Parts: sequence; C-alpha cells; structure tokens
Amino acid sequence: MDKVPKLIPIYSHRYIPSSLNEIGNPVYSVHQTDIIYYGKDLWDYFNIAFNEIKTNILFWSELCE
Repeated sequence: MDKVPKLIPIYSHRYIPSSLNEIGNPVYSVHQTDIIYYGKDLWDYFNIAFNEIKTNILFWSELCE
C-alpha cells in the first residue's frame, strides 16, 4: 500500500495523482468506489468543469461586456 500514489485534492471529489510530478497526469473523480477519468490532464479538467458560464444574468452580464 506504500507504493500507491497519493491523490492531491483539486475540488470536491476531483483529484490528481502525485506520482511522477510531471505535466500530463490525469484528473480522477473519486466518489466512494466509483473512480473515473475526469480529464486527461489539469487543463482538460478545468475546461470540462468550468467552461460553461451562464452569460445572461440581468444587469451583471451587461457589466462584463
């Protein structure tokens, strides 16, 4: 069990492995016994998780334009 790479929490139940310390480590979604890939790397994860921005909020959206 000592050889299992530790997971670094990113957000909620999303983690990136600490092994290899290099670019390109995948992001996993770990919830109880359900473990899936959630991004091929950290950049991919951010695009998947935060790319959808609702842009039609009265008043506030006009300030962002």
